Amino acid sequence: MGFTLSDLTSYQAYNIFNSENNVGSCNTSCDKTTPPYTKNTNIYKICCSLKNKLAIINGILPSNDDKKKYCKYLYYWIHEEVIKLTDADQNGKYHEFVSYLLNEWSNVVKYYSTDAEIFKPDLNVMSKDSIIKRKNMFDYYNIYDILKDSIETYNSCSNYHGYLKTIIEPYEEFIGLCSSKSIDCSDFFNPIKEQHHPKYLLGLMPCKLLDPTTKNALSHDIVPEVEMDNPMPGSSHPSEHPYTNRSIVVILPLVGTIFLFSFLYKFTPFGLWLHKVILNKLKINGNIDNKSEHNISEDATQSVHINSKNSQYNIAFQTL
Repeated sequence: MGFTLSDLTSYQAYNIFNSENNVGSCNTSCDKTTPPYTKNTNIYKICCSLKNKLAIINGILPSNDDKKKYCKYLYYWIHEEVIKLTDADQNGKYHEFVSYLLNEWSNVVKYYSTDAEIFKPDLNVMSKDSIIKRKNMFDYYNIYDILKDSIETYNSCSNYHGYLKTIIEPYEEFIGLCSSKSIDCSDFFNPIKEQHHPKYLLGLMPCKLLDPTTKNALSHDIVPEVEMDNPMPGSSHPSEHPYTNRSIVVILPLVGTIFLFSFLYKFTPFGLWLHKVILNKLKINGNIDNKSEHNISEDATQSVHINSKNSQYNIAFQTL
């Protein structure tokens, strides 16, 4: 099963906050007769529920770190609820409503003896554009170690690959916003913005194997030796033997020259002229050979005749 929204801490926290939104009575300092509650009754309901939400966070979460984490999600939740209640033409009301609710949160901590060090709210109102981006980054920050340990321990990335791919663009955008100081990132993001980049997790081998681009690159880089020596039929791989390539370069022009010469000899006037030249050369060579044979024969006859005479003289000389 793949990674889902239910695995995010924000999903679990928002479930708690949404279930506690309907309260029977309001026993805090929220006053429905004063603005902004007279402008929107739903804002009054949210205000009345803040005390219960903080009490639940304090009661069900064991560690102070988890309590601080859920308080941060409550801060995001308040912004998102007000966004739902105000349209694009009510930016002024958006800021006003969020500010009232955060101040009421501060009053709860102050008047109801809640640990201020853990539960004190951030009173800065964030813009509509940046609040969801910040929440998504905070989600990723909280789940990063879980993702990393799971990928390395189980040598599997299939559950998280899609989520990591979708978080790259907003992560890099958030880095830009923090670097330009368009938003304050000192609370959690600045210390980890380089080390926790999703590309690092996607660079781990189990995740790389799920990336088609990386798989193709690996298949080209790692080629079995047997496949190189004995290519598959129909393979288009170029020859790896340089001597074969050189032989082809030498033989092809030679064959072409022979073919062209044969064509010229048989089917063009040049061939007829060349044929006559060759025949004349052969006749001349034949005459020279015959004359040479005749001269050799005459020389041999004369040699025999001379030798015969010499023999007669030798016999006569010996008789004397």
